[in-house]
Amino acid sequence: MTETLITPTRARGLAKRFFLATFPDGERWFELAWDTALAQRPADSVSKQSTEDSLHAIGGVDGATMDMARDFAILFETFLQKYPIAQEALIESLEASCAKHGKNPRATQRLAVKLRQNLKQEGDFVVWTATELQSKTSFDYISTKQAEAYVKKEGAYDIFINGETVSIKVRNGRESLALPPRLYSLLIMFLRYRSRPLPPEESYRKAWGHSVTLPNSDLKSVLRDHLRFAVSDLRTKLSKVGKFEIPDKQRDHGYRCEGQFSFCIILDRDFEPRVTLKIT
Repeated sequence: MTETLITPTRARGLAKRFFLATFPDGERWFELAWDTALAQRPADSVSKQSTEDSLHAIGGVDGATMDMARDFAILFETFLQKYPIAQEALIESLEASCAKHGKNPRATQRLAVKLRQNLKQEGDFVVWTATELQSKTSFDYISTKQAEAYVKKEGAYDIFINGETVSIKVRNGRESLALPPRLYSLLIMFLRYRSRPLPPEESYRKAWGHSVTLPNSDLKSVLRDHLRFAVSDLRTKLSKVGKFEIPDKQRDHGYRCEGQFSFCIILDRDFEPRVTLKIT
């Protein structure tokens, strides 16, 4: 069987997904660091120091960002190879780069396992679905052809999100919803994590943008001045989906959505980290 080859475009996408799995709030930094590292070519590797310089460019270096710098250096060296490169050669390159940058063998093995898993997860899109009676959300990585098959079944879902297009089932067919970016992101997170409270601060950061500074780092003000009004707007927008509910939040918990309704969400895989929360 012919082995799948890694192209430069696919390499950047894989490296980004791999990086954001560990540092979900690091998308902006990754993009800057990757472009900075590319500008330093034709050197065959990027140093940890050069990635630290990228960190300084967007504001500060601390213990956590040092880990980002090391992991980025490993990934950049691993993925930015002569192309095309075979998957097994990519694994070998990862192991060599980990040893060079001081990763211990156990951590290196975990990274290799994650890389193999990412390489197996083919598909340009991620899809989340749930039926009316399904308590947990199902997900998969799918191809363009598979995404088109889901679109053909749009009418079967109470809520259907295909990229930036949102529609709901109404009595006489379907109705499109125009949602501003913040409500769009919040809705996806509510659906993806149905029945589970969203962490207020993290969901706020995701919906309002990674670079947004929390008002006085005050969780109460986030709930009072931002999420409460956004949730009210979503309730109004989704009022025609009879069984969609966002109950009043319980004390010391975030908001959640619940109800017996079906949905399907199809997104470009690069958007997935923007609606991924640290919920167990």
